[in-house]
Amino acid sequence: MADDAAFRLLFDVIRLRIRQARRTRGLSQEDVAGKIPADVRILQRYEARESDVSDPRLKSLYKIAMAIGIDLADLLRPPSENELRELEDRD
Repeated sequence: MADDAAFRLLFDVIRLRIRQARRTRGLSQEDVAGKIPADVRILQRYEARESDVSDPRLKSLYKIAMAIGIDLADLLRPPSENELRELEDRD
């Protein structure tokens, strides 16, 4: 069970990082979806916590990271204290 909670936390951090990196670069969800190419709903579901966290598509995460201009490793690194605080503030 602890593994599930840790995975869900990591996935929430990944969502946060996608949104922050996209916004920092001045990209809309549509901009990123057009670069993948994919339906914008895929990106919206990732950012809105609506995608199934039990089976995230690594290939989709990779494509999103490349479209935004960041390394996939940046999405997968352990969460920082600031990210954890930001997630707590949203709940």
